[in-house]
Amino acid sequence: MQDGMGRRALSFLAAWSLPIILGLLPLSGLLSRESGLSSEFKTKMRLLLVSAETLLLKGKLESYPPLWLDPIPLWRSASTSDRPAHAKMNAGIETLVELLHPMNIAHPMSWIDDEFCNTDDDYLTNTPEGGERKGRREIRDEWGNPLVYIPASAYRRVERDPETYVTADGTHVSVRPWRGEDGAFEQPDSFQLFSMGPDDQPNTDDDILCWRD
Repeated sequence: MQDGMGRRALSFLAAWSLPIILGLLPLSGLLSRESGLSSEFKTKMRLLLVSAETLLLKGKLESYPPLWLDPIPLWRSASTSDRPAHAKMNAGIETLVELLHPMNIAHPMSWIDDEFCNTDDDYLTNTPEGGERKGRREIRDEWGNPLVYIPASAYRRVERDPETYVTADGTHVSVRPWRGEDGAFEQPDSFQLFSMGPDDQPNTDDDILCWRD
C-alpha cells in the first residue's frame, strides 16, 4: 500500500511543471525524512529534489553541471576547489554539491547534515591556514551510498572509462550511464541521477532511477 501510494505520488509530481515542483521542494524534503516511509520511497523523493535543483542550476550555468568542476572556471573561487589529480572518486555528485551551495540553489528546508556523506574521505584543497578542513561531501541515499550523477555530455566517456564511486562500507565500484531497451542512452539531452539501491552496486536491477516510475 505504502509503495503503491508512493508511485502514484511520484507520477503526480512528474506531471507538473518545474515551477510547481520547486514550490513543493519543502514537502519533498520532509517526505524524504519521514520515518514511516520505505527507504526506496524516501530515496526517490531525494532524487526528485536533487533533480529539480539541478534544473535550476542549469538555468544559471546555461548548461547542465559537468562531471568535473574544471569546465566552469567561474567557480574556481574561495567557495569551491580544484580537484586534485588523485581524488578521482564520486565525480558528478560532488560537483553538484559544490555548485549548489555557493549558488544558494538549495531550498533552506531541503538538506540536513544526515543527508550527506563523504565516503571517499576527501577534503577541499583551499582550506584557510589554521582552519577546519571541510569534506567534499556527497548527497546520499537511504543506504548511505552517494547518489550517482552523470551529465549527458559525459555518457560516452564514462561508459568507456567508468567512474569510481565509494560505497558506505568503503568498497570501490564502477558506475556507468544507463541505456534503454533500444540500446540508446536514457535521458540523452540532460543527465542521469540514480541510487545504487539496497545492494550497494550500481547498474543493477534494484537501482532507483530518478527518471523512471
